Parts: sequence; C-alpha cells; structure tokens
Amino acid sequence: MRFWLVILLCMAASVRAAEPLPEAPFLWQLNVGGVTHYLQGTIHALPLRLRALPPGLLAAREQVDVIAVEALLEASTPRDLTNVVASLTETDKLGLRARVGPEWFARFEKAVRAQGLEVERFHRLRPWFAANMLSAFAELEVGHSLLNGVDYQIFNLSRREKRIVALESDDAHRAIESGLPDAVSMEMFRHTLEELEAPDHSPDRLAELWRRNDQAGMQALAARVRRDSPGFYSRFIAERNAAWQPRLLKMLRSDQPHLIMAGALHMPGPQGLLAMLGRAGYRPQPFSPAPPSAP
Repeated sequence: MRFWLVILLCMAASVRAAEPLPEAPFLWQLNVGGVTHYLQGTIHALPLRLRALPPGLLAAREQVDVIAVEALLEASTPRDLTNVVASLTETDKLGLRARVGPEWFARFEKAVRAQGLEVERFHRLRPWFAANMLSAFAELEVGHSLLNGVDYQIFNLSRREKRIVALESDDAHRAIESGLPDAVSMEMFRHTLEELEAPDHSPDRLAELWRRNDQAGMQALAARVRRDSPGFYSRFIAERNAAWQPRLLKMLRSDQPHLIMAGALHMPGPQGLLAMLGRAGYRPQPFSPAPPSAP
C-alpha cells in the first residue's frame, strides 16, 4: 500500500546475516467445507537480517493453488514499480512551506537536515508525500528493502507455479493515494514527523513486532494509529478492509486452497480482517501443521 516508499526501499541493502524467524508469525488458517485456506499478515519491506521466510508460511504456500496479494502492482518487478510511483508522485504549486505553516516547516527542515538531506528537494511535494519520503530515508539507513518483504518474496517464488490474484484492482489501489484530502495529507505529515522526532523511534519497530509474532504489540500499534491518525487509518486500512470483504469471502468459498496476504496492520482491531471474518461466521485459527476445525 505504501507506494511513496517503494522505489527507495527497492534500493536498500543490509550486510547483516539473516536471523531465524518464529515458525509462523501472523499466519492463520481456516477450514471451509474441507478446504484449508491461509491468511498471512505481512510486512511489505524488511532488512536483510529479517528476510528469511518462516517455515510455516513456506509450508502453507506449498499447500495452496492460489496466492492473493493486496494488489498485483505491489508485487510487480522494480521496473514496474518505478512507473507506478512516478504516476503517483504529486507536485504542489503552493509549496510545502505554505501548506504546513512556518512552525511545522521548521520542524520538518530540522529533521531533513539531521538525515543529511537537502530540504529543497521536498519543496514541491504534498505534505503526506514529503513526510513519508523522509521516513523512507530513515528506513533506508537500516537497510529495509521491498525485495526482502514477505509479499514480494512469496510472489516471486510463486509467479510461475501458482495463480496470483488480488484483493483490489490496480486502479482502486492507485486511487487510495491520488486525490488524498488536504486534511488527511496534513494529518499524515504531522503524525509521521512526530514519530520521527520521538526519542524511542525505531524504523524496525513494525518488523520486530512481526518477527516476534507479537500480536498484542501489533494490536496496540494499530489502536494507536487509529487514535492518532484516524484519517490515515480510515483511508488506508478500514475502508480497504471493508472493500476487500466480498472478494475475500468468495476466495474462502472456493474449492481451491488460497494463501491470502495483506499487511499485518490490516489484521487486528474491530475493523481488522480477523474481526471481519469473525462477524461473517469464520474462526481463523493460528497456523498448525494439523488440520484446523471447521468454522
């Protein structure tokens, strides 16, 4: 979903050795009419030291006929993603300083210079895009790469031997960020900048929660995002989850086993995919090599 990071993350690299992962972090399974489907909460970009795919996920991939990703363009090649990001980059004739005001611009300028960057490169970007580009540079510093992400790795392993489908169309995916309301753009700018300024900020936080299979921590993070950045949460998480529901339920009724992948923050909370499936009568269970009970 985070196209403002994609190309920068594709360029990232890390020299640290890969570390072992829990067997099946953020992986659930559902038995529907005797067919076992899997739901995987993913991290879209990981450092090299965390890129090793969990054995439970690899085992689930082997058992399915169909892989479902958020959008096919998210799992495309770096060249494809370059064109996507170029089409989504917004220029702003008003200028960043005028949009955010002098106080917020001064804070942003300080954060930019702290990373050794030139603030001039951000002047014509909308606030949401400028802040998230700055966040992308912070992630680059610790070696995050889309090519190490769970989604891309599974896609790359499966593209020649599995059917690949999407939870949303490419046009629907692009529309999430195109025409973003000014109020949400400014909300995202403030929230991202405040996170970067926090003394305990770590670009690895989300990846570490996923690596440890810390579902309570992920739920707390999702709740904080929903509280502190409600416009972002609504547009990028809740509305998409609701839009995915008909297609997701159709996948679960299929006689072809599916591995359905979406970002880990889409899973927890009252508007998360797990709660949505529960309301529809399904009971996702943590991954187990033994067949799960029927819903």
